[in-house]
Amino acid sequence: MNFKRNQIEEAVYQTMDDSAGLPSPAFQASTKRLLDLDRKTPLTGRAGAPAMTGFAFFSSPGEGSGIEITYSEYEAFALLAGLRLLEHEWPQGFVVKILREIRSPFEKEHRRIMRLDRMKLFDPKRVWETTMSGAFDAGTSEPAFLMTVSDMRARKPNTEPYAKVFKDSRSAFEFQLEMPGRSCTWLELTKPAWTLHDNLARTFPRSRGRRS
Repeated sequence: MNFKRNQIEEAVYQTMDDSAGLPSPAFQASTKRLLDLDRKTPLTGRAGAPAMTGFAFFSSPGEGSGIEITYSEYEAFALLAGLRLLEHEWPQGFVVKILREIRSPFEKEHRRIMRLDRMKLFDPKRVWETTMSGAFDAGTSEPAFLMTVSDMRARKPNTEPYAKVFKDSRSAFEFQLEMPGRSCTWLELTKPAWTLHDNLARTFPRSRGRRS
């Protein structure tokens, strides 16, 4: 199922702030800048490398006037991740670049999360047991993570930050600790993915133009 722009804006906004109503002008401006940057940046890799496999937030180029652009649930999820990264003060260009580069594993992880048993994911007893085992208290029994990584202060630094996807907190912790000086930003994925799913289901498409 695909969704119109107003639907993903409303659902993402409410996922980021469960007390929110309709998206604020500031949120809409941030969303527009991120989407426009993804649309306008050529699909090329670094230093003449092969073209990237796709956009961060779009399924197709969508060229031509009058074409109604719609978004998959994954693309709404990627937009949510992008806006959360902006809140951590990662630059817009970096956010678009990494979400393009990891689109395949990130989309695969989103599919996996949405196939999990929802009743088990949010069962309070299971969540408590997961937390007591040493995992983050993420409100879910199977937390997964998007990690943005900077090795600039590490012993063998990479020249640029990058991103990785982890299916559990143990493997994410092990990765972070394997190199002294490694700096990481963690985004939990499971609970936001399901919250977004519910919020999308409550939205309705609107025609273009001003709100009524």
